[in-house]
Amino acid sequence: MEDESPDSAEKEIMLPYPISTVGPMARNPYDLSILLQTILPKRRKTDFDASKVIDKSKEDLKTLVNTSKIGWLADWGGSLPFEDGVLSHCRRSLEVLESGGCSIEHISTAPFPNDELWEAWLVIRSNHIFTGLQESIGCETEQVIPTLSNRGVKREAIWECECGISQTPQDLKLAIQKVLDWSLCADDVFKTYDFLALPSSQVYPFDASIDWPKTINGKKMDTYHRWMEVMVPVTLLGTPCVTLPAIKLYGLLPMGIQIFSKRGRDAKLLELARWYHENLND
Repeated sequence: MEDESPDSAEKEIMLPYPISTVGPMARNPYDLSILLQTILPKRRKTDFDASKVIDKSKEDLKTLVNTSKIGWLADWGGSLPFEDGVLSHCRRSLEVLESGGCSIEHISTAPFPNDELWEAWLVIRSNHIFTGLQESIGCETEQVIPTLSNRGVKREAIWECECGISQTPQDLKLAIQKVLDWSLCADDVFKTYDFLALPSSQVYPFDASIDWPKTINGKKMDTYHRWMEVMVPVTLLGTPCVTLPAIKLYGLLPMGIQIFSKRGRDAKLLELARWYHENLND
């Protein structure tokens, strides 16, 4: 029998946007723009027009780059560990945009406490995973963990569900409030910068036999996803973000750069990406 108590009604986090969003992956910003427009649900079809990116003249793209200011968040005020070379690799890649007149400014102080973002994300993620798996399995709360264990689900997923089960309505409210606080803070940051940038990962690609990095630059990772922590600020913000390939350095080790903007600036973000793509190897 379904529990319809007030507390149970609050056991699922309700955000103004999904924690996980379907997004396109493509070889270049042209294809990316077309694919984004294609996958938009009908109710959102008027929110984005790929032609604004595809048909933009090179002169207009140059003007956009020349008049834009990017805030380089680097290691989030020293709170995020990175494998040697990652930060300098990404910063050198931003020089491509600088060559077109774009202003790149290092934001040395974290705009929002990283530990608060991390804790809020943990609550939201585990709640999302637990409620999703429980719905998929179709069983009562107390049967979720035994069912997953019997089906051989990996330990990390079971741990997420254990965290989700232990959450209280107050935990969820606090997590949502942190997201709202960060959103307001980001609005202020975007008054100074047109775009913000972060590395797309804290480590270079690692051997497939390694399940996940246990340490980064001597710092122990206390969960299986700490090495992806650099994605948390953008994920919680729920704003447009494009990951661009970094320039070829260090034996062609692949790395990416997250560039994100305010809501509603998808086209401008992709225009910036188009200019970067066209000038990356010049």
